[in-house]
Amino acid sequence: MLSWHDVWLIAANAPAGSRLATLLDERNAWTPADWWLRSIEYSLRWLVWAKTRDGQRNRGKPKPTPAPGETTPKRRDPELTGMSKRQLRAYLNRPRVALT
Repeated sequence: MLSWHDVWLIAANAPAGSRLATLLDERNAWTPADWWLRSIEYSLRWLVWAKTRDGQRNRGKPKPTPAPGETTPKRRDPELTGMSKRQLRAYLNRPRVALT
């Protein structure tokens, strides 16, 4: 019979890529070799891109392959993006409340 401590040790030491490790954390779906291959693949795509015209003009930079558990970056606050100078001045001139 397994104690709770034994179960915890088994779960905590589950090898990367196993179903148990993946269930505990989605990032564990890839083994260390998978992470290295992702890094190598992205580096090669970046080197090829750097030699192109887009690379010389810093446009269309390649993005890394999304890893398990990675979320897309959150959108910026629409209130703070795309403001004109007048809107920015009005935003900065709003009254501020001191936090106590």
